[in-house]
Amino acid sequence: WTQSLALQFLAKIGCMCNESRLLIDDEEKFIRNGEPTEAAIRVLVEKLGCPDEAVNQRCLQKEKRSKDDAMAFSNYWMKGMQKRAVLEFSRDRKSMSVLWHDSSSGSNVLFAKGAPEMLVKRCTKIMMPDGSVEDLTDQWRAQIENELDQMAQSALRTMGMAVKSSDLGDLQSYDGSHDHQGHHILAEPSNFIEVEQEMTFVGMVGILDPPRPECKPAIEACRVAGISVIMITGDNKTTAEAISQKLGILAPAGSHSENSFTGQEFEALSDDRKVEVLRKIMERRDVEGAVFSRTEPKHK
Repeated sequence: WTQSLALQFLAKIGCMCNESRLLIDDEEKFIRNGEPTEAAIRVLVEKLGCPDEAVNQRCLQKEKRSKDDAMAFSNYWMKGMQKRAVLEFSRDRKSMSVLWHDSSSGSNVLFAKGAPEMLVKRCTKIMMPDGSVEDLTDQWRAQIENELDQMAQSALRTMGMAVKSSDLGDLQSYDGSHDHQGHHILAEPSNFIEVEQEMTFVGMVGILDPPRPECKPAIEACRVAGISVIMITGDNKTTAEAISQKLGILAPAGSHSENSFTGQEFEALSDDRKVEVLRKIMERRDVEGAVFSRTEPKHK
């Protein structure tokens, strides 16, 4: 842990930029309270452990824990921290962040997570494993994009992590009160994207969300019956294509330029082109379906 300060920051972001909770029921089983994706990240934090050896010996990779230790490692990282504000997720910026007060530094820090390809655009620095920070050069951006593609090709849902501990303006000392000068920034959600600028990129996590076993045969039955199967998802395009190929929605090989679009790509087409694309998808429904990824409610 002392040699990988970046891992500490990754655990802190996974823990504190997270509204889910883990509980242990009367049968001594873990249950979640909150969104599945956030709960999965919370589980990762609980699997990583912490620098406190006593907590590790009691809880790390143990099959059973006491109810009080359901989030033992999350509680470790939250010591001395007070939540100030939640900058809720929006589909436009595809991220969320949480402002915390760190009593050890006497200042606020912003923890952010979101779609890596969107989050990295708002980062100007990158954290090295030892905790040092470098400029986020084009070379680093290309390497992040390459890692993202590899994770997405493995059908992993990816989440980027970033932090901002300075240059927060009026939010640097925000205490959560309505009369603080920083409150007006948080009162308008359109300001959130401005707060989440010039951050430090810390890393990415990948989440495997396997389809139910009955999905693939059901999709094949639809195809035999002449029913078009179209996948509409908020996932990254590469991830969506990898999952759809495993399910049999898309063919396992060949180009998918005519039946796989992001919401923005499809929206940018002319009306005539949209009609042409949809017509081709319908005509080929007995061969393969289609995928629309990174969609927003308006696209659906």
